[in-house]
Amino acid sequence: MLLGQSSISVTLTHPSQFTLYNFIVIKYEIIFGGNSSNSGRIFTLQKKIIRIIADAQPVISCRSLLKELQILPVPCLYVLSLMNFIIIYQVNFQTNSSIHNINTRNKHHFHVQQSPGV
Repeated sequence: MLLGQSSISVTLTHPSQFTLYNFIVIKYEIIFGGNSSNSGRIFTLQKKIIRIIADAQPVISCRSLLKELQILPVPCLYVLSLMNFIIIYQVNFQTNSSIHNINTRNKHHFHVQQSPGV
């Protein structure tokens, strides 16, 4: 269920379907919500889902469960989605070599524009 939205009725018969469905919901929360104030709630929701899938107690740490199930935590999914965006749309970013002709070791890095106040 997307946070802030009405509940969606879905029948899931296998734990892998449960995982896939929740991964998709969390992925869309990251895409549309980004690094919002709801990200902590999404991470808590993910931990609850992981404990349900693993049939673990609420006091068990999810770190080992996430590794065992080979699932990335929400903060890592957020970073991964940002990196995928940069890789897909890298032609839209300027590199340092496109700004100046000085042959530096960082000439292939993306150019970060400084704000006027800095």
